[in-house]
Amino acid sequence: MSKIKLQDLITVLNSDVVKYNSCIEMNFCIDDDTEYKDCWLGKMPDKNGKELYWYGLVPDGLQAYDYTELEDMLNAKVFREKSLCDVIERITWYSLDGCSIEKRLPDYINDYENSLKRSAPIPKKRKKNIFDVLKNKNDK
Repeated sequence: MSKIKLQDLITVLNSDVVKYNSCIEMNFCIDDDTEYKDCWLGKMPDKNGKELYWYGLVPDGLQAYDYTELEDMLNAKVFREKSLCDVIERITWYSLDGCSIEKRLPDYINDYENSLKRSAPIPKKRKKNIFDVLKNKNDK
């Protein structure tokens, strides 16, 4: 379990998920807070190819929020009238893109200037081409 500086979080969330057709997911809790013990935030392309930032703060989905701008997400008063910027020092981070923070964060931070590694691509359905059809026909 880790702590992250606000600037490092911003670096992660500035990744171009639209260009790389990827998504970012981060799991966290707010220390000593029973309501916010299994929270999620992230970024992904929306159905129109625009960036979408989001929170999923409680398991029942009643505190789920979407934003089109990172600044709006960071400053939204969603944690008992406090923003993520207000509570960042009380956040313990569990995972980033399904990996430990220690393992995954350097991929974003260390490579930021040199074509940052992106999170896992969102799988696309691959269309069959003529070679697939011929291969399947010959395999029978």
